[in-house]
Amino acid sequence: MKKTLFRALLCLLTVATILGATSCSDRGETLLSLEKDGIEVTFSVNAYRLMLGRTKATLAEVQNVGSADFWNSWIGSPAKTMDQYYRDNILENCKTYLVSLFLFEKYGLELSDAELAEVETLMQEFIKTDGDGSKTKLNAVLSEHGVNYDILEDVYLMQAKIEKLQAHLYGENASLVGDDIKTAYMLENYVHYKQIFLPFTTFVYETDKNGDDVYYKPSEDDKAVASDKIFYNTSMTPSSDTDKNGDTVYYFSNGKIAYNTVDGIRKKLTDEDGNYKTRDLTDTEKKALKTERDTLLADLKDSSNAKFEQTLASVYEAKDLAADQNTDGYYIRRSTYSGASVYLNDVISALDEMMVGDVGMVESTHGYFSIKK
Repeated sequence: MKKTLFRALLCLLTVATILGATSCSDRGETLLSLEKDGIEVTFSVNAYRLMLGRTKATLAEVQNVGSADFWNSWIGSPAKTMDQYYRDNILENCKTYLVSLFLFEKYGLELSDAELAEVETLMQEFIKTDGDGSKTKLNAVLSEHGVNYDILEDVYLMQAKIEKLQAHLYGENASLVGDDIKTAYMLENYVHYKQIFLPFTTFVYETDKNGDDVYYKPSEDDKAVASDKIFYNTSMTPSSDTDKNGDTVYYFSNGKIAYNTVDGIRKKLTDEDGNYKTRDLTDTEKKALKTERDTLLADLKDSSNAKFEQTLASVYEAKDLAADQNTDGYYIRRSTYSGASVYLNDVISALDEMMVGDVGMVESTHGYFSIKK
């Protein structure tokens, strides 16, 4: 019944024509409105623009959103430009928000004093941090994004109402929804897998006068972090040379510095923004990586989850990659991906050909992805 009502309400939405000065107060012009059973709710143009801005900020983490080439590129079937695709997608989301606001009123829900206070506290924090303690200054900042204090507050109040509606309809953490429904939904809309990533790049480390990586002793506070003390293999030949810390330097017979490469830690170099520097693998290194890929795939065939996770940990440690925190793997929504995430289309296609527990391999411009369904 709820699902039917939801679809029926979507058909009642009216998109206002924005031609001139049709302003409806400081909260902006009306973009969408819904009126039924004596209840009327609206969604403003400025709130829609704020949603566009949020999406652009999220995309900026992985895409060059300042490039016209990105917005003019094509996606989906039927094909749309990126610009039109995201505008249409956000408009559909706004319609969903509008229906949710209607249902919030229809079911007689209200935000509690505590929930209202939570939004107010958030807004006051914005005044403090982004407005230097002044609401007027905050509005000046927000005006650059086509919104103001009232509109931003409305969006957060809307978000609080939608969360309350979700809890009312489905329970906290969807506790009122049956496991069979959840499972069917997940299978239809998501793929679930674990992965081991073999990148086509490597970090750039501090090197010595011979071009060799320098190894440091682990920090006493955090064994995964390098200290300032260089770690030598003291079983090799000591010299009269001293390093930057005044410690004796040890050498191999070929004249190279003898580092303790077993227990030592290399220091990754960073750029001016604090990001780790990387370089592309050489042809020789790529050839070795391909061999590693084939060996890995053969070794993991019919492997248990435990073995896959153990292999993942050892591979990432050897490549100095951060440990994968997704202990239950990845849930990726079935969609059409582009840009830096375009490889996910191949991941989804590969998983659809696999049985649960199978292991496969997907190659992308980033590297190799060993995936376990």
